[in-house]
Amino acid sequence: MPAYDYALIRVVPRVHLASGETVGVILQCRQKRFIGVRWAEAPEALAARWPGLGAGLLTRYLRAMEQMASGEGPLGVYPPSERFHWLTATRSTVVQPSPVHTGMDDDPEAALDRIAQSL
Repeated sequence: MPAYDYALIRVVPRVHLASGETVGVILQCRQKRFIGVRWAEAPEALAARWPGLGAGLLTRYLRAMEQMASGEGPLGVYPPSERFHWLTATRSTVVQPSPVHTGMDDDPEAALDRIAQSL
């Protein structure tokens, strides 16, 4: 059974307070060359929760993560595992990944959907 790695994605509106809300998940399975992102809600709806952040800016950040995962843009030339590491790198911004967790499943997309549904 193939192993996968995943990280939860959080929006942290006040970075200095380190409090936020989990809004999505990114998962990669190296053996299947799979990477995917799922959101708890559409990025536009998520952005509407924090009007002080600028809905357009937050939406662009979340959509950029989707594009990077799907292989679009300048980082699209890298394999899924490298894009995953770019997306899950620790940062002190409004959109932050959790530490990386591991699981096992024959179908990484189904695993991604299950994790996303639990958000």
